[in-house]
Amino acid sequence: MIRLISILIAFIVLTSFQFDGDVNSSISKNQKIEKTNYFLALTKSAENNVSINVVKLFVKENNIYAVYSNSKTKQLTYNNSDRDPLLLDSNNVIFIREKSSQYGSDRTLISIMSVNIATLKERVITNEMPFVDGLSNTNELLMVDNLCLSLDKKYIYFLTGKYVTSAQLVKVNIATGKWQELFATNEYKFITSGSYKGSFLISVSEIRDNGREAFYKILNENGDVIKEFDNYETAIKFLNDIK
Repeated sequence: MIRLISILIAFIVLTSFQFDGDVNSSISKNQKIEKTNYFLALTKSAENNVSINVVKLFVKENNIYAVYSNSKTKQLTYNNSDRDPLLLDSNNVIFIREKSSQYGSDRTLISIMSVNIATLKERVITNEMPFVDGLSNTNELLMVDNLCLSLDKKYIYFLTGKYVTSAQLVKVNIATGKWQELFATNEYKFITSGSYKGSFLISVSEIRDNGREAFYKILNENGDVIKEFDNYETAIKFLNDIK
């Protein structure tokens, strides 16, 4: 009888140890699963935090496309009438949209637009001039050449029509669409580096001793002449030398 009781006690103790072992094993497995899920979550979070930026814009069939740092491409516009995209920031692109006028196919109306890269929502920045073009006799925006961003990316610069013999360089507030006329010129280069950063290299047609000629100057936004050159090549060489 005593022997039987001893055997029963030994069996119970052994069973208890086995049960505890199974419980511990189960807990250990659950801990491993929890740790695996935790590290997977960390990895996914790290992947989501990797910055995927737009690194390039291009035009295909008169539509704007963006290329991301992961090499993926996204179409931003679908009107088949867009050109000259500029990356404003990580969320927005500025571009030019053209359409034929209702008064004739020889007149192309221009709108300067922005598009949100994520939502594709578009906004008109400007499509009318605050003055009448002396050549076309309208305030509709018919000419936008050499569109570029200001250094602080709050404004755009471009050439548009105003005079019979010359274009006008203008500055437009991106947020409000408000215009500011700068000065008359037929071409310009916005200087973005070096000692003359924020100034403009322009050409103007003037009558001097040898008659009417093109002269090249560096001007600030107020139209003050900072420096003058004999020709375009000399001006570019000067800018390259002072960088």
